[in-house]
Parts: sequence; C-alpha cells; structure tokens
Amino acid sequence: FIFHTNATLLHKHEEFLKKIVKNIHSFHISIDAATEETYKKTRINGKWNDMLAGLEISKKLVTLILC
Repeated sequence: FIFHTNATLLHKHEEFLKKIVKNIHSFHISIDAATEETYKKTRINGKWNDMLAGLEISKKLVTLILC
C-alpha cells in the first residue's frame, strides 16, 4: 500500500495500520502548513494536534517497515 494523507485521521486507524505494516510501501503526507496558526486558516475544522499525532504514528510505522 502507498498512503497519500494529511495525517489527521491516522490516529483513528493506528491498530489497523500496525496489522498491515508489512504491506505498506510508503506514506506521502501533506501537512498543509508550518505553524498551528496557519494550519487553522488552511484546514478549516482541521486539528493541528491530530496532524502531529498522525506524523508520530507514521514515524513509528516507517520504523517497523524498515526493520
């Protein structure tokens, strides 16, 4: 699998992603802004902390992929 995501929903699917981690080829993540203030303007109703959590999850999964 190749995932194209903005990372905001990865935290809701972390357990599923761990189950299929060996089938994941890569993550392509668009974070849409460099600061929380800009993110709020760019991603209406988006949650900065959800995006950050998604980045952390993807980092853990990539580590598992490389092992």
